[in-house]
Amino acid sequence: MRLGTCIKIDVTLDTAPSACTITITDSADTVKVSAAAMSMVTTLKYRYIFQSLATDIAGRYSVTIEATSGVYEAVAQAFFTLLNLE
Repeated sequence: MRLGTCIKIDVTLDTAPSACTITITDSADTVKVSAAAMSMVTTLKYRYIFQSLATDIAGRYSVTIEATSGVYEAVAQAFFTLLNLE
């Protein structure tokens, strides 16, 4: 993926959560998105659209998704790489 593009991040869960949030951190450990609510697509599928900027730094980005259901919380982490293709 290249800097300045939109990235669609989907998550499918086993149980319907009461809340589902996302945090995105760049390769310099700068938080780009902090605990933002994800949009519900269906009861078990959530989505977030991340718009990277052309001025963001290239490198590996970390995505942390937290889903809460009552007193239970699930956390998942994934990664993607943004490239500067100038």
